[in-house]
Amino acid sequence: MIARLKNLFGTRLPQLPPDQWRALHRQLTMGNVYRLRLLAWLAAGLNLVLIYFDWSMFQIAGPAADYPHLWAYQLSLRLLTVAGALAYLAAVGRPADASRIGRRHRILVTVVTLYLLVAQAALTALIQPFQVGVAPYLIGVMVMAAFVRLPGRRSLAVYSLTWLALAGLLLYFQRDLVQLSSDLLNSLCLTGLALILNRIIYVGRLKELWNQQELTKRQQELQEVNQALERMSYWDALTGVPNRRQLDEYLEREWKRAAREKAPLSFLMIDIDHFKDYNDAYGHQAGDDCLVRVAATLEAVGRRPGDLLARYGGEEFLAVLAGTSVEAARLLGERMRRAVLELNIAHAGSPQGRVTVSLGLASMVPVSGSGPGGLLDAADRAMYRAKHQGRNRLAWAA
Repeated sequence: MIARLKNLFGTRLPQLPPDQWRALHRQLTMGNVYRLRLLAWLAAGLNLVLIYFDWSMFQIAGPAADYPHLWAYQLSLRLLTVAGALAYLAAVGRPADASRIGRRHRILVTVVTLYLLVAQAALTALIQPFQVGVAPYLIGVMVMAAFVRLPGRRSLAVYSLTWLALAGLLLYFQRDLVQLSSDLLNSLCLTGLALILNRIIYVGRLKELWNQQELTKRQQELQEVNQALERMSYWDALTGVPNRRQLDEYLEREWKRAAREKAPLSFLMIDIDHFKDYNDAYGHQAGDDCLVRVAATLEAVGRRPGDLLARYGGEEFLAVLAGTSVEAARLLGERMRRAVLELNIAHAGSPQGRVTVSLGLASMVPVSGSGPGGLLDAADRAMYRAKHQGRNRLAWAA
């Protein structure tokens, strides 16, 4: 039955892990803190105005005949309300984010909500001689139910205590038994309505926060997937070095920059010698492992700011050396060749008995309006000349 009522009023909460509940309640409490700050300012300001108004009326009309101490009661109550509101404002502060919300804030919100509601109930009882019924109490509980979202047990405790305080004060100040019965019944119904309203708003806000949290989580997951796809589209999946797409974009930028600055740009075309024979002899898995080791070695040797080593295709790699002269590029190429040779990867089909590389070097100062195609062809031809000269060596364009 209770479950059906919860579904009917939309107050059934989703089943969530404890850590998610804690995070949601911290956000909910933070909202309560700031809304209650606004209500505290309004309560303090309104009661100060009413204190001035009541004082003016007291100076004109004097004390009520039937209730000579009524004005003193009202003044004390309004001063206590102002003091309570200001004390809350001083104690709660302005938490910057939900992570700083703790048990102290939850207690403050609950206590101040009860404090303001009981003050409103007391004010309602004090003005009974003016036959206004429970209208001030109605306004108080409905405003609090709409603005301060409390969990079920705390909400029940706060509104039950408030109504009991109102009932006790009405029994003291209300002389008309018929009016007293009517006020008690009306206030009880209004308190129940406020509880239902608070529950609906509380659950609705929790679900809204949960939906926002889930949406943020999905957006983060989508962003991570997009970033992973972006990385995959720019990096070679096997060797982990930049692929042709990243190489083409990098070449376009570096070529233009070198042309503007009139700086040299050097290419090293690198090819693993007898790689087809290596695959045939040791298998494709061993060939993939060989590619990975060679790529890591070449990248480690040529790792300088502004340089790029990319997989050009198959067993070929291209090193783009920004601001590097021919002589400096030769030295770097020789270090790369020796580093691969020193890996000592066995290769029965090679005259060296080990995996080696052949390198072709080409260098020039780019000219505005031209492209890197000519320099790439020159590096490629130099690399093939190194192969024809016996492999495991570096050749450069004339």
